[in-house]
Amino acid sequence: GARSVRRRVHGEDLFSDGAVAESGRVTEAVQLRRTDSADFTLDVSTPHDLARVATSVLAVELEPLGLWLAAIHAAGPTTRWPTADAMIRETAAVIEAGLSEARARCLVVGVPRHCGPDALLRFLEDEVLA
Repeated sequence: GARSVRRRVHGEDLFSDGAVAESGRVTEAVQLRRTDSADFTLDVSTPHDLARVATSVLAVELEPLGLWLAAIHAAGPTTRWPTADAMIRETAAVIEAGLSEARARCLVVGVPRHCGPDALLRFLEDEVLA
């Protein structure tokens, strides 16, 4: 999609426009978490836990959708609309099933607050992708 509506860290910015695949098999799922630690940390996680975190982030990013769904339900819709809670549960189930089926290695990387993109990329290349 357009750069203005994608995530703040773009693969193209790290590796160049021609070096990022449009699709591929999922082998690893990595959650980046800012910490107050002085060093990077690397912890193994589960598809269930990563799906839970991903849907929590998604709920925040799609906040206006939750408000619209609440307004629709308050008006007594004549067709069946999902609730925000149902949307989150179903999304978590899809993410967890996908990660489980792919047998993806699930990791949580603790990223020091002072860390810049170059240090993060070095850590990911050396410790996660190696």
